[in-house]
Amino acid sequence: MIATRPNRIVLVVAVLAALGLAGYCVSTRAADPAPAGRWEYAQLLLADGKQICYEADAETTIVAPLNSLSGNRTPARPSGDAYTAAVREVRNHDVGAMNLLGSRGWEAFAAVRTDRGTLVLLKRPQ
Repeated sequence: MIATRPNRIVLVVAVLAALGLAGYCVSTRAADPAPAGRWEYAQLLLADGKQICYEADAETTIVAPLNSLSGNRTPARPSGDAYTAAVREVRNHDVGAMNLLGSRGWEAFAAVRTDRGTLVLLKRPQ
């Protein structure tokens, strides 16, 4: 018996939904990159304009770029919103250090104030 047009549409939608759910289940399982206990840890010390990352077997000092931004104010652009933002170009070396370490797979999970500065605890899958 030949399926009618509405039945074909229902069949196609059901197949696509099943494939979509299968893909979702696979991507959900792959979302956990490291089983429990399979993490590598490090500490990032932010103190007095210096950023030092301490790993188990290495110490990395983040070196900021030599060029300096001007710090001049950029005028806010008018928009349809009630709020505008005045942007000033500055360089934050602590955030730059976190961006660099984040691009290498490190993820911050805690921050602690110490007498030496702020200690950011990092982890990444092994």
